[in-house]
Amino acid sequence: MKCPFCDKEFKNIHGLKLHIKTVHDGSTCPVCGKKSTYLLLHMYQQAIRRKDKKHMEVFSLFFPISFVKELEKEGKFTNGVENA
Repeated sequence: MKCPFCDKEFKNIHGLKLHIKTVHDGSTCPVCGKKSTYLLLHMYQQAIRRKDKKHMEVFSLFFPISFVKELEKEGKFTNGVENA
């Protein structure tokens, strides 16, 4: 798995999540350019609450398919794309 912020490679999602929390928190969002103390929380807020499909694409890299499918079931997103 590749970090979407710096392209560093990881063997699994756990290593990637740890890397983002320790290296990229307090970084600038690669999608919108906003500086955020907690990058994954920012992604969540933009993807889920504001239904931004670009943030959802990146957000879905960090969470299991079951979580994304649950969001789809609730009608919030369909395959990472905003429902109209």
